[in-house]
Amino acid sequence: MSWRIIIAAGLGGLGACASPPGMDGAAWPVPAPSACPFDFGWRLSGDQAVAPMQVFDDGRKTWLHFAPEARLPAILGVDEEGERPLPHTRRAPYVVLPGVWPELRFQGGGLRATALRNQEPGGSVREGLHCRQPSI
Repeated sequence: MSWRIIIAAGLGGLGACASPPGMDGAAWPVPAPSACPFDFGWRLSGDQAVAPMQVFDDGRKTWLHFAPEARLPAILGVDEEGERPLPHTRRAPYVVLPGVWPELRFQGGGLRATALRNQEPGGSVREGLHCRQPSI
């Protein structure tokens, strides 16, 4: 007899686990995860001493990853309106630029490097970089 009471109490408590009417699954909408929220399709060339190690963007901001010991060069954005210095924010280990530019130029101590954004998303390419020590 006592086992019937235990089973009845256990089954009666299962109703408390049910969702309220109209609540099918999550309590708030969850966006589907993107396969890759960042575009690493940038092509780097020029002097490695002033080039970032990595460039990527999310369509709204651009992240630059420089070597820890590197001095930050001048960062210029290039578009159809011309070339201009870009404001940036440091968020270790990255330098974050507002916006996405078709071309970025890096200049420091007479050295120059360029990052070109590919038209189609893809992997980062470090083609054409060459090492040259800056003159002091």
